[in-house]
Amino acid sequence: MSEAMSVLMVDDEPAVADLASTSLERIDDRLTVATEADAEAVLDRIEGMEIDCIVSDYRMPGLDGLALLDRVREHHPNLPFILFTGEGGEGVASEAISAGVTDYLRKGTGSERYELLANSIVNAVESYRAERALAESERLYRSLIDATPDAVVIADADTGQIVETNDVAATLFDRPREELVGMDQTALHPADQRERYRELFERHAASSGTDAARFGDGSAVLIETADGETIPVDLRARTVEMDDRTLLHGVFRERSTRTGRDRGRERAITDGFFEALPDPAYVLDPDGTMVRWNEEFASVVGDDDTAIAGTNYSEFVPDADHDRIDERIQEILQTDESAVVESALVTNAGETIPHQFSGARVPLGDGYGIVGVGRNVVEQRRRERVIGALHEATRRFVAARDDDGIADAVTTTIEEILGFPIAVVRLHDDERDSLDPVSVTAATHDRLGERPRYARGEGFPWRAFRAGEAIVVGEATAPDDGIPLRHRLYLPLGDHGTITVASPDESFDDSTVRLARVLAANAEAALDRLEREERLRRYGRMLDAAGDMIYTLDADGRFRTVNDTLVAETGYGREELLGESVSMLLDEDDIALGRSVIQRLLADGANAVSDSYDAAVRTADGDSIPCEIQLTALEGDDGFAGTVGVVRDITVHKRHERLLEALHDASREMMAATTRREVADVAVETAADVLDMELNGVWLHEVGELRPVAISEVGTELFDEPPTFAGDESLAWTVFESGTMQQYDRVDRASGAHNPNTPIRSELLLPLGDHGVLTIGATEPGVFDDRDVSLAKLLAANTEAALERAERERELVVERDRLTALFENVPDAALRYELVDGEPITRRVNGRFETVFGHSAGEITGENAGDYIVPSDREMATESVDAALADGTSRQTTVRRLTADGVRDFLVQIAPLEPGERKGGYAIYTDITDQKRRERDLERQNELLDGFASVISHDLRNPMGVARGRLELAEADHHSEHHDAALWALDRMDTLIEDMLTLARQGRVIDDPEPVELASAAERAWRTIDGAEATIDVELSGTVAGDPDRLTRLFANLFRNAIDHAGNDVHVTAGTTEEGFFVADDGPGIPDGEGERIFEHGYSTSESGTGLGLMIVRRIADAHGWTVSVADVADGARFEIRTAGDE
Repeated sequence: MSEAMSVLMVDDEPAVADLASTSLERIDDRLTVATEADAEAVLDRIEGMEIDCIVSDYRMPGLDGLALLDRVREHHPNLPFILFTGEGGEGVASEAISAGVTDYLRKGTGSERYELLANSIVNAVESYRAERALAESERLYRSLIDATPDAVVIADADTGQIVETNDVAATLFDRPREELVGMDQTALHPADQRERYRELFERHAASSGTDAARFGDGSAVLIETADGETIPVDLRARTVEMDDRTLLHGVFRERSTRTGRDRGRERAITDGFFEALPDPAYVLDPDGTMVRWNEEFASVVGDDDTAIAGTNYSEFVPDADHDRIDERIQEILQTDESAVVESALVTNAGETIPHQFSGARVPLGDGYGIVGVGRNVVEQRRRERVIGALHEATRRFVAARDDDGIADAVTTTIEEILGFPIAVVRLHDDERDSLDPVSVTAATHDRLGERPRYARGEGFPWRAFRAGEAIVVGEATAPDDGIPLRHRLYLPLGDHGTITVASPDESFDDSTVRLARVLAANAEAALDRLEREERLRRYGRMLDAAGDMIYTLDADGRFRTVNDTLVAETGYGREELLGESVSMLLDEDDIALGRSVIQRLLADGANAVSDSYDAAVRTADGDSIPCEIQLTALEGDDGFAGTVGVVRDITVHKRHERLLEALHDASREMMAATTRREVADVAVETAADVLDMELNGVWLHEVGELRPVAISEVGTELFDEPPTFAGDESLAWTVFESGTMQQYDRVDRASGAHNPNTPIRSELLLPLGDHGVLTIGATEPGVFDDRDVSLAKLLAANTEAALERAERERELVVERDRLTALFENVPDAALRYELVDGEPITRRVNGRFETVFGHSAGEITGENAGDYIVPSDREMATESVDAALADGTSRQTTVRRLTADGVRDFLVQIAPLEPGERKGGYAIYTDITDQKRRERDLERQNELLDGFASVISHDLRNPMGVARGRLELAEADHHSEHHDAALWALDRMDTLIEDMLTLARQGRVIDDPEPVELASAAERAWRTIDGAEATIDVELSGTVAGDPDRLTRLFANLFRNAIDHAGNDVHVTAGTTEEGFFVADDGPGIPDGEGERIFEHGYSTSESGTGLGLMIVRRIADAHGWTVSVADVADGARFEIRTAGDE
């Protein structure tokens, strides 16, 4: 049996707590229940006694159940905590679960509530104890693993994946602990034997005991470290059951010390290294006698080990070198410094092979000897000669003037120096994207004929070109491509092409390949050089052809290059400028400005590209050219190396800027004009004085005509009476309607001209939007160029914008007049304010404001209205209103203000003159005192209903719960028929209380209605009805604005009323009317004269009814602002709900 469980019951009703304590201890004898009525004292009780679980009521004075939970969790985060409450719906349950309660139970009224509570307590405590025990076990197990002196590896027996290990294992396997966890256990052993170790692992995973892991053939268990070292170990393994899975616990211990193993490994490495040397190696005693030698030494001299043993080294070197070598041997033995000697090995056939010998002192017996290695230098010297010849060939590459010359030098070098007569150089043709043969040796041509071009992806040359690596083809790898040469070498020349070298019988050794690569690298460098030189030549031609002046300076600011444009523009000769300071062209201020630009570019480093500044370039004649200089810094290996300057003449640009500035000034003047005529006058004056377009005029659209409103002085002199244009009888009208500018070089010859005999020859016609046209003319043909057109368009655009503004100003005046009339006649109090230093200052009030607030316009104008109409106790509440006034935002809010009749409630609407602009606006005050009074009455009513519901829920239900519990205990002790009657009465009271609670809650005013589908609400309600034989037709459509839960309750009560009064086989219909919806049944109907009484408290024709069901329906309808009534129908009952404006 499980251990005893200590429970603390917290409830501010002692009787309820005592009943719960008695019931729980009777249901489960493992439970010992203590009670506590003061939630504040719970923490002290927990510290003073061993508590396994807390059961708490929700609503308690001072500290409620969830606040108590927070306190408990601060000190006991995992202690079971069950909320056992008599009130609260889904909202309380959701809040409790979110807060972290272990369980949430409603008290209810039956005896089963305590059985449910007891079961919840036992489950929670057992789970709590199991989690604590598991955590403690895991901590203990972890401590044991870490304390073990051997390497421990724990793996999942099913998957073989390592799940835990210790630091000793990390050291043994030379892997971090984090890397070991997650590996397959077989990865700890030599790679070529892992299947063998997997079988060993699976055999032990299937066993239940602990034994040594070993192989049947007696071989040692080996592990493999991260660097590939194998170590023999003793391994013991056992299975462990944990968390519903089987783990294999392995303990690894090295068989011997690392020192002995390291020494053996070092000897093996030394012996292997000595024998693996590709050169002759030997060991001499102090007298020069051969003590040891490798196979290569015996092979070179041509003697076997017997002939060599005991022989003095002098037998294997020329006689002339004996004395020199003896001296070096003695130096090595005495100084312990290595030495190198050039000599030779003499074979038993008398051949002398040049070698270079390296020797060093080594321990030998009780003294020292000499270990030496001889290297054949015949090939080395040959390579040196070849490399020297390659360097000479490189000079020929450099001297070549084109790609073909370099290619010919390459094939010649391959043939003459490397000794391979068959060679081809192919260069890449960018247009064809192919490798084309450009140099072929004579031997190649004689043997193979014309060599092919290779398209992209074809053959070995293209493979080498694409890969950028040499490809060696030998006897075994030669393709069957028809080329009778089995040995080939393909080398890339960077992005330029490839080299092909071939031999019929001689393979390419590493030395030859290295030399060929050197040759290819030198050829590639030469081709790169030619490419760079060509780019430089093209760059020079581009500089000379550039329209801008371009120069380069060295780090000291002296000219290195100048282009032809700079020479031509400044008048200096190229020889005069090169080598001279930039001060020949720029003054000191401009040089200093340029220096600061360069410093900024250098400071920005890799992010800098170029920057520009304006300067004046001085010519040889002493003139000054306004220019823009774009500078780029040049950097070399030693840092800053100079600058590149691109100089652009901006004389025309400067003049254009002056014109644009003048046009801008004219635009400001036009924008200040208040009438369209004033705008037209400024436009005509600007065209004549600023743009030098003296013949111009503005025609504005009025009543279907284009009428001249402003004509320049020259135009007035040329025309006695400027024409008015209407319809399509003129070019001006066509431009006005199309909105497209037209330019005429001979307007007198243009089709559609108003006056073919006009003295004007050149003309620009520019539309001014919906306002008219601007005409600019000249008496000579073809006068206007692109610059004139651009400036005229700009003037027209500015004129159109000014005309738009003038039109808006006129409309604003009209709108202001209308707004003033509206302001004076609005039925609510209103004021206009202006923001002055952030404070709303009253500028005007209407008559209604004076009447409502009792202050005259003269008294309040120029003042902050809040100083007069805000009650003294409401000054802090004006912050949101003042913020809206100051921010220029529209806002609507409720306020209390001091009026001539005292303090009253208002709905104030703030409307800024321009949204978002902090200028001013209007404030309109609508008196809502009566509405607010009704709202406060409703609020008080809701508060009373809430209080009533709380009393019923808590103060009545708790005593009833105690009575029911005590009655059930009494029945368990002694049966009595009086008990049944008392239980019936309690059930009746519980039903009445539930209906009264519903009545109180459903009558609250709906504060925030939302769209609810009628059909969905009715279907949800029907699913809650217990009437197996009853049927329903839902013919509802549309939505209403309301509370979804309360609308569902309304339907449910009407459905339940139909079943209660018409029987379980009743048929119900729910449908839509023009003004709302209805619920009807086919039952006996409503007795005559009872249509209103059925909604009264206590009315019921059923013995089990409370008489509140239909009263609740009416309260829900009232809370929504709806009406409910009984319709006069022939059969059954029909309830109609009118929802007013809802759809």
